Amino acid sequence: QIWGNLISSLVLQQGANVSSAADVSSCGAANCPGGSGGNLVIPPRSLRVTLISIYLACGILAVLLMTLFADKKPEKGIFSSLKTSMPCGARGKATPDGEREENQDERSTDCNHLCERFLAAWKFMFREKRMMLLIPLIMYGTMEQALNVAIFTQAFVSCTLGIHWIGWVMICFGVCNALSALLAGRLRKWIPRQVLFMTAAVLNLALMIEMLAVKPNPSLTALFFVHAGLWGVADGIWQTQINSLYGVLFPGEQELAFSMDGMWGAIGYTISFAYGGYLCADVKIGILLALLVVSMAMYAVVEVLEKRMAREDEETTDDSTEKKENLSPD
Repeated sequence: QIWGNLISSLVLQQGANVSSAADVSSCGAANCPGGSGGNLVIPPRSLRVTLISIYLACGILAVLLMTLFADKKPEKGIFSSLKTSMPCGARGKATPDGEREENQDERSTDCNHLCERFLAAWKFMFREKRMMLLIPLIMYGTMEQALNVAIFTQAFVSCTLGIHWIGWVMICFGVCNALSALLAGRLRKWIPRQVLFMTAAVLNLALMIEMLAVKPNPSLTALFFVHAGLWGVADGIWQTQINSLYGVLFPGEQELAFSMDGMWGAIGYTISFAYGGYLCADVKIGILLALLVVSMAMYAVVEVLEKRMAREDEETTDDSTEKKENLSPD
């Protein structure tokens, strides 16, 4: 969030060509696919090649550093598993019978285990009503990220200020996001999770209303940083508290809950970017606004069910204790 955005802003700033006379009336919530781009100007090819080359070099350097300095533990890494498994093209080749049977058994066991885990995750979702009620909240947690990454940066920041401002604004988002995630985990010891969820919901609600109501203008540059910072605070709360919620609601079954979280989160991302090129910004914001209301209503039902289950468990425990006391000799 920091170094990548810093690199992009420093590189793209070299070819910045922002006109004060540019028409920014179509920026913000009024931005639609195929409409006027305001100050959104595609950078020259040389700058794009430079930026991609820098990112590519960083990726290669990261791979080299991991290869040279990462702990090498044979028998546990991916390379060891590749050595012990037989490739698909080797089925017809001559191999020792024992080795061939062993590889086939391992491959069959892995496939069976994968299918079992897949079916177990779906059975868990249909068995647990609370998991099904959390689906809108899970999808919102990824769709609000998509709104910030795609719509806010394009329709608001790039269209109004220029593409080279995206990095600076997103650095503010990343810093506030990291600090929020750190503080939310610590504040959870003294503040109920319901309060944290409501704080994030109110922040997102206010920011989306601001996106619909306030017309972006180059003179309001500070507003973009404030918006990104507050959105980062809300996102930090969403990501930490949704994940910690699984440990509270589904003790011993967190793995199944996280698998469902990953799947429905990916579906949320897919939906957001699927309709991104066809709808105007105000419609996208409206969709996310409606999803926020639905997800918080469903989350409230989950909390009610959780309290009811906790009360029933407490009553069952009290009854068992009372029976033991009655059966014990005087």
